[in-house]
Amino acid sequence: MGSSYSNYRDHLKTKWFKPYGEATEEARANVPPELGKDDLNFLVDLWSKQDYMDMCLINKENQSKNDVIHTFGSKRFQQCSAEEVYANDIIILDHCQTIASFTLHILVKK
Repeated sequence: MGSSYSNYRDHLKTKWFKPYGEATEEARANVPPELGKDDLNFLVDLWSKQDYMDMCLINKENQSKNDVIHTFGSKRFQQCSAEEVYANDIIILDHCQTIASFTLHILVKK
């Protein structure tokens, strides 16, 4: 859900804020049909703040430096790393993905 909300805000910013550049009053005047005026005013204020723009620039630079690709789904990276170390030392892990739940079968090495 978090990524869909971020994608929605990115869509709003791209379509309803960026075309106006520095003219925030024009952006405020053109309210998207699916968004209330108060919500748009909040977003325009947020996107116009220098602190927010600086934070976005720092995040963009840090994200470009990230060389670890996380492909474990909803599991945290640390949890998967710990399981991998544990699997190499003691057990073999067999991951079975089902729609309802994530099942972990543990087989003891001989």
